[in-house]
Amino acid sequence: MHHGERTGDGNKPRQRAPRPASSAAATASAPPASASGVEQGGPLRFGPGYSPWKDPTVLVLLAISLIAGLMFLGGATIGPALAGSDDGDGVFPVFDLLSGDDGDGAKLSLAANRTELTAGDPVAFTVTDANGSAAVGATVTVGGTAREVGEDGRTVVRIATAGPLTATATAPGANDTTLESNGVDLAVAHRTVQLGFETNRSVATAGEPIELTLVREETGDPVDGSIAAAAVSEGAAIPSQFEHVAGARLVVVPERAGTLYADGAVETDADETFATAELQMDVERRKVPLNLSITPTTLLARESVTATVRNVETGDRIGATLAVGDRSIQTGPDGEVEITLDAAGDRTIEATAASTPSVRFTPDSSLVTVQRREVELAATVDRSAITTGGSVGITVIRNDTGEPVDATVTVGGRALSTGADGSVETTVEDPGEYGITVTAANTSAATFVATERTLTVTNATFELGDLDAPDPAQPGETVTVSTAVHNLGPADGSDTLVLTIDGRRVASVVSLAAEESSTVAFEIAAPADPGSYPIRIRGSDGSTNGTIVVE
Repeated sequence: MHHGERTGDGNKPRQRAPRPASSAAATASAPPASASGVEQGGPLRFGPGYSPWKDPTVLVLLAISLIAGLMFLGGATIGPALAGSDDGDGVFPVFDLLSGDDGDGAKLSLAANRTELTAGDPVAFTVTDANGSAAVGATVTVGGTAREVGEDGRTVVRIATAGPLTATATAPGANDTTLESNGVDLAVAHRTVQLGFETNRSVATAGEPIELTLVREETGDPVDGSIAAAAVSEGAAIPSQFEHVAGARLVVVPERAGTLYADGAVETDADETFATAELQMDVERRKVPLNLSITPTTLLARESVTATVRNVETGDRIGATLAVGDRSIQTGPDGEVEITLDAAGDRTIEATAASTPSVRFTPDSSLVTVQRREVELAATVDRSAITTGGSVGITVIRNDTGEPVDATVTVGGRALSTGADGSVETTVEDPGEYGITVTAANTSAATFVATERTLTVTNATFELGDLDAPDPAQPGETVTVSTAVHNLGPADGSDTLVLTIDGRRVASVVSLAAEESSTVAFEIAAPADPGSYPIRIRGSDGSTNGTIVVE
């Protein structure tokens, strides 16, 4: 290539400076001199005392010639090192200087698919040459990471460091030159890492240790930081600040039921910002069993058992509530109470106790067998002998308590019910000896033992006369009350007469032959209080009434 014909602007050739002519030639071709002896109108002027070394024009022309020669020599020898063309051909460097080329040669173009990202995110880079083609063999460098592009001129770099970064690309050029790209500025924000807690228990219980481990939520890996935790009892105020402890783990032992609050933090580092971990966990009461002991476990109805309740964990007695059927019984502070059981059968007794701030007691129960108690019936017959057609009254009670019993009374094959008051009255028409049988249905607490009595019925009719009583009587004084009795027949017979005064009763059996008469007298204490009291004497066939005055 002809070095002297390279153009600085690509269109107009550069001109070399003219070389000075010799003095002989100048003299031969010079036009006639003026009167002063100096050539008029030419570039050089000669005359007496003229020196070319003092002529500014000559000096300029010499300087231009020298510079052009040096530059021509440089373009011919150094060539590509000064030219910087794509093909490496030498070009006369003066044209480059005049045209403003910086000598770097052809440029690379670097582009990124994103310029704002978070640390850890990938960025795709594309490198092209001056022709817009993929710059195969180029290397992208960003944040200390260098990555060679593929045949498509592309590569992906994951940016790990936060902060402002600049990506550049380079590629080898001809003759050991290096092509460089423009810079791409990246704004890389800190990546936010959410912190969390892992615990050794899914349920927190008072008195049991809870281990809190501060972790990165996306990986579950423990991370050192600071942890604060506090167990707040039920109804207590939540502290405004918790004391933090450095590290990745913290063990907390809640003493009472309530809520466990915890938070964990890690300081921001060069690439990551950590979002605070927060934990709120309910703290339940610790379950502690109760122990209920019953003595005895087998008993008769209406007997008592002794119940004792203890805390299994400590063995101490504890105040408790016992449930027996629909009954609720409270023990004393010593955990003990006596319970009377009236009904026969198997009875379950359950013990419960109120929770404490740290303990919830689990109930305990015990089975007790209650057997029916044998109870004898007692039957009272108001007269052991009556006349035909006469009446007899029967009252049935429990022999152990004296309480009336709803019983069945059988007289002469007839079954009669006493009712709840335990009493019944009946008449017998035919003479003879009658057995009276008394029975009662078993209850939940008692098995009743039947009892028997005897009633004599004679074929006679006893007529009573007027009642005779003292008038007046002193309070509490023993008085005699009497009446005349006549057996109207037709047969000999007996009858039981009953005196009643002020709720008290006195009985007397009278036996008379047919048509026989007699006086029957009763001795009884007068009422203790003054007043007028009715008196009645009743036989099986009738009665007689009167009054006694107590002063």
